[in-house]
Amino acid sequence: MINGQFAQIGEFERKTEQYKFSASISLNQESILMGTSTQLVVRPQLYVNGRSVDVKMLKNVKLAITTLNYIDKVPLVKNFSSLKFNNDAELTVQF
Repeated sequence: MINGQFAQIGEFERKTEQYKFSASISLNQESILMGTSTQLVVRPQLYVNGRSVDVKMLKNVKLAITTLNYIDKVPLVKNFSSLKFNNDAELTVQF
């Protein structure tokens, strides 16, 4: 380490960046009716080396919602892309 005319040997530990993403998801089950739409609310959290960071750092965010038909269990996948997360508000997706 150097500061002006003063220099000192020191140790420095460089950590590898470790990312962790988690999300709280809320869905009102009573609003899921055939032939109608409902809202899915997502509250994301992003951590780098255990510290919370701005979720706006996430780019090209995609979300896939898979539902099953009640009678014959046929899956239906709805894809969403170009989503924007914000620290101050939940993301609401209409499907």
